Amino acid sequence: MIKFGNKEHSDKKLNESIKEIIEQNKLLSLATVTPSGKAHINTLYYAYDDKLRLYVITDPKSDHSLNLLKNKSAAVSIFKSNQKFWKDDLQGLQMFGKCYKTKLLQMPKGTTKFLKRFPLFKDLVKKPKDFAKKAVGVKLYTIEVKRIKLFDEKRFGEEVFINLKIK
Repeated sequence: MIKFGNKEHSDKKLNESIKEIIEQNKLLSLATVTPSGKAHINTLYYAYDDKLRLYVITDPKSDHSLNLLKNKSAAVSIFKSNQKFWKDDLQGLQMFGKCYKTKLLQMPKGTTKFLKRFPLFKDLVKKPKDFAKKAVGVKLYTIEVKRIKLFDEKRFGEEVFINLKIK
């Protein structure tokens, strides 16, 4: 369980909400910063671990990957896009941190998490070493989340936005 130390909401309730939102969805929007300081956004499939690290696969030649070479700053949003307007059950996450090519030591965990969430992934990558050996064109990236803005109206109330820092 991730510790937030929020005075108004228990870590247990916050973790349950975050996990539900992450588990219910498969796509995230990843915002990066271009070398000229402009915003760039794209959509990626993701997996995650119990430390709230997100794992994505992408082409290292893509715009967002090239942006990350110069500036690892990243923002992510995760939400169901079919939520009904003006209902009291809206849920979503905005997450802020850094994104980088997954380190060799994290590769087995990230690959395993991705395989578990997306079994078809095994047709592309047989072993974590495939990423390192350039056996595939895409690479595994890790998003380290440092801050979260959470909204979960069914748990915390209408228009309640909770800002959290991961300790």
